[in-house]
Amino acid sequence: MTFNSNEHIKSRVSKLDIEKLKDPVYAAIVLGGHGWLADAKAEKHRAFLRDDSLKIIVVCGRGWGKSLTTALKAVFCFLLRIKKVSVLIASSSQRQSMQMFEYVENCFLNNPSLRRLIERKTRTLIKLKPPFGGKIEALPCSKNKMRGKHPDALLVDEASVIPAEILTSELRMMLTKKKTWLIMLGTPLGFDHPFRIAAHSPDFKQYHAASYESPLVGEEQVEQWKKELESGLMTKDEWIREVEAKWCETEKALLPLDLINSAIDPDADLYVAESDSDLESAPRSHLNVFGGLDLGREKDFSVLYVLYRDGNILRPLYLRQFQLKTPYSAVVAHTIRAHQIFKFARLCVDSSGVGAAPTEDLENALLPDEPIEAINLSSGPLKAKVWGLLKLRFEQKRIKISDYKPLISQLSEQQAEYLKPKTARETVQMRFFHPPNRHDDVFCALALAIYAAREEEIIEEKPKGVFRPL
Repeated sequence: MTFNSNEHIKSRVSKLDIEKLKDPVYAAIVLGGHGWLADAKAEKHRAFLRDDSLKIIVVCGRGWGKSLTTALKAVFCFLLRIKKVSVLIASSSQRQSMQMFEYVENCFLNNPSLRRLIERKTRTLIKLKPPFGGKIEALPCSKNKMRGKHPDALLVDEASVIPAEILTSELRMMLTKKKTWLIMLGTPLGFDHPFRIAAHSPDFKQYHAASYESPLVGEEQVEQWKKELESGLMTKDEWIREVEAKWCETEKALLPLDLINSAIDPDADLYVAESDSDLESAPRSHLNVFGGLDLGREKDFSVLYVLYRDGNILRPLYLRQFQLKTPYSAVVAHTIRAHQIFKFARLCVDSSGVGAAPTEDLENALLPDEPIEAINLSSGPLKAKVWGLLKLRFEQKRIKISDYKPLISQLSEQQAEYLKPKTARETVQMRFFHPPNRHDDVFCALALAIYAAREEEIIEEKPKGVFRPL
């Protein structure tokens, strides 16, 4: 233990407290200011902090505090207890890794005694002064960025959305030291995934908790979720997975959860624009760029999804979800500017319903040979072709997506079923649907972008001037 060797900490507490500080829960309360750990509902949080098992998995609902508690464990179980320890935070993206890292950073910066222990700090790394000498770093689960890393403690946040092959190959190769801690945490998603396998493996110490089993989730929040469940704003499957933290598969799912999970790429760099001006900062160095525009207004969002072809793989590039009731003129103007920046090889626009007029505006605003293709998604056969191509690209592993949660949710909620024909000779039609009171705008925009990127050999003949062949 290294607490006894630090004068900055010893000067703030009594000798009796020095002994108590060896307890990470007491240290997190006294030095970190996390008094909620003393709450009766924080029993599992306290047990997790005090657990010295080398392999731990935490499966819990949203808001339970898995990232925060694991950050406290990094500080008070590793960095302040083990000399020269190396701790690595890994997650599905740099953004997600930074959430836990910021908890660690705040723990040091909010306490003057702990702040003095920092020797060097960058945006993604903190290194402590001697006698501690440890360091903690935050990285995405990228093969390129994690290669060569061999930490003493590996903390894997949102492990359920990290591709299975990375968890089973890349991360396993990092655990080369005789004594290495591996902690994986997340909410349930795919069934045939290392996270779920570990959650049922005797090799891992397991912690399972619903959202409401935490002092960090108030009764008002739980009641709000229940109201959303009753009104349809939250699906039953979403409640089971994200609140109760249990695995379940959506009935009649178009895309199985494991298929969605296999397409998530930690290196995927989806630029999510919060305003029109963000478009000017979007990356623009890619060739073979394709777009999908789904139009909505009163109850549905208008969404522009942009991707590019990298060899045989489609990778995400840009996403703009407009606010409800955004005028079509503003959506059209943004899309034209996006074409000026990205130079779409083809842009597919949903022209059904309210989309007919803005689609015509786009066609009139651009030159006759510009790559605009109107897609009437109210046509069952055409919709089946667009949705079917999306599913095919997932099955072929030719599409990569980021860990953008609204997209993952909408992908998992899409359902399909055959409609009973009136006669045996009638062609059986497929019905596509999603839960009521939920949105599928990002999903539709992605499907249109994938359809825009289809290969030349399956392009159907279209009226001259509607789109330019690749």
